[in-house]
Amino acid sequence: MRIVLLAGLLCFIVVASLCAQQEREFDVPWLKVGNEHYPPYSPEKPYTGWMSRYFKWGPFWVHAGTSARVKYCDNIYYSPSSIEPVSDAIFAAELALRADLVRYSKYYLLLGLNARRNEYLSYSGLSNNEFLFKANTKFWVGRNLDFGCSINFTQEVEPVSILYADRYGRTRLNFLAFSDWKTPVEKLKMRFELQGENTNFWREVFSNLDHNEVYFNTLISYLFRPKLTLTGRLGGGFLTYTDSWLNDFSYVVFYAGGRGELSPKTRYVGELGLYVQSVSVSNSAAQDEYTGPVWRGSFEWQATGKMLFCLEVLRWIEWHAAANYQVVDSFGSRVRWVMTKRIYVEGNFRFELANPASQGGYLTRFAWRFAGNAGAYYRLKHFLYLGVGLEYVRRLSHIPLASYHVTTVYLHCTVAF
Repeated sequence: MRIVLLAGLLCFIVVASLCAQQEREFDVPWLKVGNEHYPPYSPEKPYTGWMSRYFKWGPFWVHAGTSARVKYCDNIYYSPSSIEPVSDAIFAAELALRADLVRYSKYYLLLGLNARRNEYLSYSGLSNNEFLFKANTKFWVGRNLDFGCSINFTQEVEPVSILYADRYGRTRLNFLAFSDWKTPVEKLKMRFELQGENTNFWREVFSNLDHNEVYFNTLISYLFRPKLTLTGRLGGGFLTYTDSWLNDFSYVVFYAGGRGELSPKTRYVGELGLYVQSVSVSNSAAQDEYTGPVWRGSFEWQATGKMLFCLEVLRWIEWHAAANYQVVDSFGSRVRWVMTKRIYVEGNFRFELANPASQGGYLTRFAWRFAGNAGAYYRLKHFLYLGVGLEYVRRLSHIPLASYHVTTVYLHCTVAF
């Protein structure tokens, strides 16, 4: 199994107010405060032979999948009156469709649609719909040069905070254009990317968080030795708020590192970079900028042909509406065990620390979060999968109302054609 370089230079997470809702004040911390879920239907699951099951629709091969999940959450929000956690059972039904048009070594077009209904059984007013549409295409100009693009449109629904029984919706439109070039012996590879993302919030109170981001990446990979590849990345971009007093900013980032293997079962990735940010202060006195290191590293060990361990450490900079940026350090691990052809077990654990740009006012002086998930899946038939899982999230901050813990237990069933 190959290690996949983490895509993107920044992680952009927008959540809601941790201040008094009655005063319409809000903060945008660096982590989600709810609705954290791990989809039951994922390409990483060992759905044996699912690509061979399809039906023809004109020139397209069409695959379909559907899943039903029942989960119990012990803290969907805190009651404003008693500051006690409120629990509920949630039924989530999801439909997935994918259409493939492939002409090998010439071009391909992949279309996908996922739609999900989250139904709260005791608090029906919180029920919501989410969906994702994606289109990916690529075509080759000769053997060593290709072009492609990807379009994603997402509708998401998140809780305004862990404190209030409220939800906001947002839409994301993401466009990526890229070109890949390599030498005939594939010793040197280059990739050029241009990406744009538009984010809009439905509720008027959050409309000043609507923003656009455009950035580019140039990635270089050089096969230095059979077991060592040197990598480099130069990127930059800018973020502008659509209609807000919040500061626009631009940034440049450079990475250099390598990836390789110590043995056929042991692989690693290491990159160190420099991030430089420039903040516009035309509409605000907040002038905090960041110039400093960022890094990423991972270590992967495939103990057997069926068991995989992965460790990961990251530092990245993400935007913060009130403080311009936050420095986030993340430590994670992943375990995957394919016990038999029918039984599959996995676990994910992550610990994150945030250091804010500003120490004043109501801004978060410190925050850490632990998120852990464990699940098991059973293939009853070639198209029918059953699963069970447990998820725990704990956050601690100097703001008492921003600290919380959530435990979720879920069962799900997936049918994939």
